[in-house]
Amino acid sequence: MIVLWWILAIIGFLVLLATVLLFAPLRLQAEVKDGDLTATVKILGIKYVKKMDAETPIKKTGKKAEKEVKEETQDEKASIREKIHDVRRKIQMVREILQEVRAYLSTRLIFESLTLKLRFGDGNAARTGIETGLIWGAAGGLVAFLNNNFIVKTQIDVEIMPEFNQKMFDLYINGIIRTRLAHIIIAAITAVKVYRKYNEF
Repeated sequence: MIVLWWILAIIGFLVLLATVLLFAPLRLQAEVKDGDLTATVKILGIKYVKKMDAETPIKKTGKKAEKEVKEETQDEKASIREKIHDVRRKIQMVREILQEVRAYLSTRLIFESLTLKLRFGDGNAARTGIETGLIWGAAGGLVAFLNNNFIVKTQIDVEIMPEFNQKMFDLYINGIIRTRLAHIIIAAITAVKVYRKYNEF
């Protein structure tokens, strides 16, 4: 009888802990500097930091490499029409996933801050000038998209600094997003449902 009470107490504690974790505020921070990514997750005052070096090589296991070779061989055998149909289906799938996830997270994902700074040049002043205009246009579209589809608590800071006389690329991104773990899990389940719908045979 005592063992049963202990088991029930442990199960109750685990359920309570899971509920608290699911609905506690979750704060995500990501920073990209010189190609290195630093991601920070904070929940219930506990902070987890993960750093990823840009120079770390991506290793592929033997099974993955075999699978890729097999897929490439199958792709070569497939007709052009099948390839075009497959690409269209994948584009449609990605679009639907993004729409479903955006619709769900639109009021549940809060941008507390977002800073984007880019300093670049390709050695040619004329090309750099044209590229600067294109990048500003893309950045403006991104800012408008975020403001129209999510809750943005502060003004998004965007700075594009062209270097007309030298080749360089220096990107700095820093953002803080607040949400709940339950929202991320539900958004992931939504994405998986759409993916399965497009991959059913």
